[in-house]
Amino acid sequence: MKFRLDIVLLIFGAVFSLVLRMLYPDFYHHDDVNAFVDWAGKTEHFRDLYSTNCFCNYPIIGLLSSAGIVKLFDFNVPAFLYFLTMIDLLNVLVIYWILKQLGVGLPGLWAGVIGLLPSTWAGGALWGQIDNVGQLFLLSIIAVIIRFNLSKKVTPKAFLLYLAVTGILLSLTFLTKQLLLFSLMPISFLVLATISVHNEHKLIPTIKHIVFCTFFTLLPIFLFDWWLNVPPQYHFSHLERVFLTGSDHMNKISGNGFNIWILLDRDMWSSSEIPFLWKLTPKGVGLKLFLLVLILLTAFLGLHLKKQTKIEFHKKWLLAFIFYLAMINLSFNIFLSGTHERYLFHFYPYLLIVLLALKNKTYTFMAIIASGVYGFFVLSILSPTGYDVGHQFTLLIHSILFLSLLYLFINFDRATKHID
Repeated sequence: MKFRLDIVLLIFGAVFSLVLRMLYPDFYHHDDVNAFVDWAGKTEHFRDLYSTNCFCNYPIIGLLSSAGIVKLFDFNVPAFLYFLTMIDLLNVLVIYWILKQLGVGLPGLWAGVIGLLPSTWAGGALWGQIDNVGQLFLLSIIAVIIRFNLSKKVTPKAFLLYLAVTGILLSLTFLTKQLLLFSLMPISFLVLATISVHNEHKLIPTIKHIVFCTFFTLLPIFLFDWWLNVPPQYHFSHLERVFLTGSDHMNKISGNGFNIWILLDRDMWSSSEIPFLWKLTPKGVGLKLFLLVLILLTAFLGLHLKKQTKIEFHKKWLLAFIFYLAMINLSFNIFLSGTHERYLFHFYPYLLIVLLALKNKTYTFMAIIASGVYGFFVLSILSPTGYDVGHQFTLLIHSILFLSLLYLFINFDRATKHID
């Protein structure tokens, strides 16, 4: 039997979180996991949880995949942590499938490498957080879109099935964590573009299919709200409670994140609404800078798509959307106040998928190095040993990476000339 290094690396990358958990069973963020345990114990009936004094600042899927899993396993924390390692395993397998469908050479090897990067597991399974659950939904949506678009012939019924599955996955993503909103916007644009291309940009069929997909996006929300008992002051949805009382992260300079506002040399937990010059505040200026970058990225995305004259699926625009998703996640981590150390979780897998498909060795090498810096930055905060990668150093590396990637994004047409 021929030795396959790529398959060995795929398996090793897929099970790496599991191996780490077996070697370091007590290495996780105890405060976060203990919060899930506390939430799980607030009430006997899970549907009543939002009606208790529980902080519970996650939408229902986020609550079910954290406190719900803890409760399912009878408050067995190790079992919950092993559950998270299984999600990491699934994510690596979905990344492998995506790379394979995009024609990346040695997809098993590269999926394994992505699974081994500290940026992949430090802030998820090892930390004890559920960001990898949201990652699974995002990757699944991309996988479904690729599967649909690579099909040689799609019947009307098959297209409706595709829209229904996509809509449900969008809903589950939205109902997991607020952080995913930054990724949901580009993913939603990608779904809209796919619908428009399928209908050859004809307005009426496109609108009908958008409405159909929206129905299946809203359906799980309505069903969960029908099931849940929510305090009467929230008239429409449990999401009112989540978004109105969930967090005030932007009101602080930083939540251990590496944004540009740590350069003010203030206490990172202090208010971001105190001016640093005249009436300029970190919160206000940070939001404006992010929106400016978002407009710039969106404008160039539109230009890239406009140049794709064929009314058919094209790898170039799929990669442009995934690149757009990655850049939005990097941008808000750099410019917005109140960012946490784990908020870049939805960046490196998508960036590397794009760079590997582009076959750009220089940028791939840069991304892997930067992902190591970021991963060890998160580990330095999680680790009790006291070593420190440094917020400023992490900011410097990612600022250089941001400017480099912005140049690549602006010149994306040139970078994709070799792609059919």
